[in-house]
Amino acid sequence: TVAFVVAGLPAGASASFNPPSVTAGQSSTLTVTTTTGATVGTSTLTITGTATSGSHTATASLTITAPPPPDDFSISASPASAIVQAGGSVVYTISTAVTSGNPQTVALFLSGLPAGASASFNPASVTSGGSSSLTVTASPATTLGTVTLAITGTAASGTHTTTASLTVIPPPNDFSISVSPGSATVQAGGAVVYMVSTAVTSGSSETVDLSVGGLPGGVTASFSPAQVSSGGSSTLTVTTTSAATPGTVTLIITGTAASGSHTATADLTVTPPPPPDDFSLSISPTSATVLAGGTVTYTVSTAVTSGNSELVDLSVSGLPSGVTASLSSTSVTSGSSATLTVSASAGASPGTATLTVTGSAASGTHTASASLTVESTVIVNGGFEDGFTGWTRAGVTRLSRRAHSGRFSARVGSRRAFFGDSSLAQTFTVPSSGGVLSFFYRVVCRDSVFFDWATVTLTDNVTGQTTTVLPRTCTNNGVFVQRTFDLGSFAGHSVTLRLIDHDDDFPGDPTHTLFDDVSVQ
Repeated sequence: TVAFVVAGLPAGASASFNPPSVTAGQSSTLTVTTTTGATVGTSTLTITGTATSGSHTATASLTITAPPPPDDFSISASPASAIVQAGGSVVYTISTAVTSGNPQTVALFLSGLPAGASASFNPASVTSGGSSSLTVTASPATTLGTVTLAITGTAASGTHTTTASLTVIPPPNDFSISVSPGSATVQAGGAVVYMVSTAVTSGSSETVDLSVGGLPGGVTASFSPAQVSSGGSSTLTVTTTSAATPGTVTLIITGTAASGSHTATADLTVTPPPPPDDFSLSISPTSATVLAGGTVTYTVSTAVTSGNSELVDLSVSGLPSGVTASLSSTSVTSGSSATLTVSASAGASPGTATLTVTGSAASGTHTASASLTVESTVIVNGGFEDGFTGWTRAGVTRLSRRAHSGRFSARVGSRRAFFGDSSLAQTFTVPSSGGVLSFFYRVVCRDSVFFDWATVTLTDNVTGQTTTVLPRTCTNNGVFVQRTFDLGSFAGHSVTLRLIDHDDDFPGDPTHTLFDDVSVQ
């Protein structure tokens, strides 16, 4: 067995063997560790191996070098001073450099901004040796004067700061001018009005004198007022005589102030005197279907076909027996419209009639026609006021005096436990115009929808497909709830409506459902 020791280590150095002894023929690792204060230079290490047979030595050279310098950086700003107008912006270049050690990440920060100013770095952090753009934006309300900006760079090695001067000065006075509308049309002998607006674009408000050029013969113009403070507006009235030449010209509106002049343009079109007044009359849709007891609406539209608008008196004729009509307005100005509401009583006779709407004005009379088809009610005894007439009953069904309207509703299901479905069914033909199925229901269910429920289905007897109108529902809120369903996809088809209640025969929570006011609208 050979044991190892080492001699000749310089100050600040230590050593260890792994393992500290070996069997002759084997090896060990010698690790030399230095502190930051270890003596710099070259030393000769003497390694001695001692066994029972004696000792032997070997030497090795160890050179310790000085540690590297610490990381550090510098920061600078260019330009060192800048001037910006309130409402503008300025850019500084922030540069960094490695002064010792290695590059490192430097985060950039800014302080000293005047009130109303903002700033951003791009990028907000750099590797020392890189640069960033500092954009300082001065709002129009930024405090005027000179400030010193402090730009700070922070890295792992520490913080450095550089400064730059920023002077905020007021912007020069200036204004803009605009005119609205950009184009206008006037008949010879008439007048048109433009709105001329000014705005302060920089600096302070100033007095602006207004003038207009480009007026054709027979046309005059006036401003009210003719002088405004920038930021204000004036009304420009252009007046034409009956002899004004028809055509389009471009008016040039000029605003003149101490800071300079600006212009805006607007087109003026002079047209000949108008032709005689006249109008047209139309009705939409040109055909409609209404269920007995229901209503349908048409839109009666007028339009100016020549001249000026005029008052048009509206009336309607051709209504079949049991049908009434009302207009939202019996007099309209040509160019506008009215709503025609047609109501069919429950006893209105089925059939098709032609409605005629007449419009009478000073210029004359015009008419428009539309077809009206009255269809009979499709649901029989939907309010259950005639018992169960029209309905097919299954399971347990009764009349209930707890109605949504009228005297009765239908109770489907029992107040005592009952196993299976109870239902009411009625087969009817959906109107060719479709319509909306509507009914009210009130579920008395103290169980869960997994066991007890109310549901409503609609079977298309043409396609055989059954659609769920009311998904399985188990509630006990004590109120009637309305359910509606669009019948557009069943138009003209024979369908069977089923009002269903299901109970699982558990004695403690029988379920029943009240149905009322079943209709197609």
